[in-house]
Amino acid sequence: MKWVSIIFIIGTISTFLYFNQKPSKKQSPKIVQNIKIDDDISEFYKSKEFKNIAIETKSLEDEIERLINPKSKIEIPKIDFVSFTFKPNIPINYLSKLREYKNYKKTIKKKTIKKISKKIDIIIKKKIVKKRNIINKNSLKLSVDILSQRLKVYKNNKLLHNWKISTGKRGYSTPRGKYKPQLMQKMHYSRKYNNAPMPYSIFFRGGYAFHGTKATRRLGRVASHGCIRLRTSNAKKLFYLVKQVGKNNAFVHIY
Repeated sequence: MKWVSIIFIIGTISTFLYFNQKPSKKQSPKIVQNIKIDDDISEFYKSKEFKNIAIETKSLEDEIERLINPKSKIEIPKIDFVSFTFKPNIPINYLSKLREYKNYKKTIKKKTIKKISKKIDIIIKKKIVKKRNIINKNSLKLSVDILSQRLKVYKNNKLLHNWKISTGKRGYSTPRGKYKPQLMQKMHYSRKYNNAPMPYSIFFRGGYAFHGTKATRRLGRVASHGCIRLRTSNAKKLFYLVKQVGKNNAFVHIY
């Protein structure tokens, strides 16, 4: 009986110790806390829309910071407020600074346009002045006085020659007015007047021309059929003067 009692006591002690011993770290069960989140909110955080909004807000903050402390006037932010689904926190001075930037751009454009137009005007004026100077340097004026029967040749407003001439007689008057040389021929024969020779002809209106003549005794009085006759040597000089200057720079004035 003693042995039975001893065995029973030992069994009860061992069972007590077995059940009351502390669990080891390895054997300790992991306690997981399950936190429930609303499914709609979690899906929104994962969506592309939320990411886009986050990116836009970050870019907006950068743009506003750049606006408050600009490096230069040109670095004004360009924000598309229509794309935002919320009202961003914009500084009070933003719109005024944006208007100032727009006005600054307009003034720059106006100034550049004015500068360009001024330069163009200066270039055009210089070209016109050059052309005028060229024309004045090479201008030739043939002044015909019908009353005195004289031809005065001016080059650059300086009198070169004063020659006797013969203009149209009665019924064949020489046309008065201002003209320019149109056609030049060293030797021309008049079809209207029996192929009469007209050396060194300078036509200024239709069939009317300056030309040389052999009838030198008649020079100084009306004798022609409307043309302006000169001594042949003088007609040659006049012909080459007009050719040298150019027909556009020669002016005929008959009065």
